[in-house]
Amino acid sequence: MVQTVMVSPYSPGWLLDVAQPAPRAFQVGYPPALCIHIGKTFAMRSISKLAIAFFTLSLSAGCGGGGGSSPTLSEDELDRINNDPRVIRLERIVERTDTLVTTAAHADVTLSAGGETVHEHILSRTSCAGTRCTSDLGEVLTLNDLLNPTIDIDLTAAEFTSREGFDAIDTTGRIDLSDTLPGLTLSSFPHTKTFGAWGQHGYASVGTIDGPMSGRYDGARFSGDIAYTISFVVGDVAGTNPVGVGGASWQGLAQAVSTRTYSERQGTATISIPDLANPTVTVGISIDGNAIGSASWSDMPLTAGHFQAGRQDRDFVNGHFFGSDHSETYGVFDTSAYAGIFAARKQ
Repeated sequence: MVQTVMVSPYSPGWLLDVAQPAPRAFQVGYPPALCIHIGKTFAMRSISKLAIAFFTLSLSAGCGGGGGSSPTLSEDELDRINNDPRVIRLERIVERTDTLVTTAAHADVTLSAGGETVHEHILSRTSCAGTRCTSDLGEVLTLNDLLNPTIDIDLTAAEFTSREGFDAIDTTGRIDLSDTLPGLTLSSFPHTKTFGAWGQHGYASVGTIDGPMSGRYDGARFSGDIAYTISFVVGDVAGTNPVGVGGASWQGLAQAVSTRTYSERQGTATISIPDLANPTVTVGISIDGNAIGSASWSDMPLTAGHFQAGRQDRDFVNGHFFGSDHSETYGVFDTSAYAGIFAARKQ
């Protein structure tokens, strides 16, 4: 049985009904349109798998055999990870989880077929309530989906770290995205990277995949590359606003992925409430020393310990206060340049 030490999110069948055949115009020899159809079919079928893979990557003692050439961690190494007190505490957080929050899913696909090459950026926005998230095309992802993966993952490296007072883990691995559909055969074993951070009440993670793919569509060969990222937060939220006299601030870390290059970036986060008697929230995120975000992230209304502003892929931030004492806050952000997570402690 796979143990769950999550290190990032979700599940891929979102933007296209992959059971649907390509429109006839795509089947009669128009390579760019054909490539786009293949790319969307592959990438969106993979979004769910990828989120789930990210979520379970660092804790999957039962995973293996992904078909890649990279060496995987031994059973002893996996046992050491799963029995680490930090991981056990993380599992307790997951057991108490009542909230799931995500960014949009971002994917870039480059495909070549018939002597032509096309590139497509694919975006699937999400909305979440409780432990259930829904894409803008109606695909549903729940916490239960993340906790019960049915995907082949090879964990190749895992390293515990600490940032801004939070336990953290960096992992790398391989994931088997190969699939067979009517008229379509896909082969892909891309690399995955995840970062996750947790305290006492929440967990935040961001992950990426990057790698080649190849296959046949109605007998025609194609090849290309896929890159993908999504971020998420889980935990037991406070459900109430912080109270007290004067103001309060929470400081911590931010971790982001460029939605253009899919490279990882580190940063810091400051969340402040100037007046606890009339609470509004301001979120400040700095990536590589540069402030990101928008004016909408200032003086956000606070309702039942939750704050949110903007639109995914543009100027989005979504966070909660966690723990009965509001000692932690976690959230996700999704701008025109970065998607990622923050985690901060009360000062």
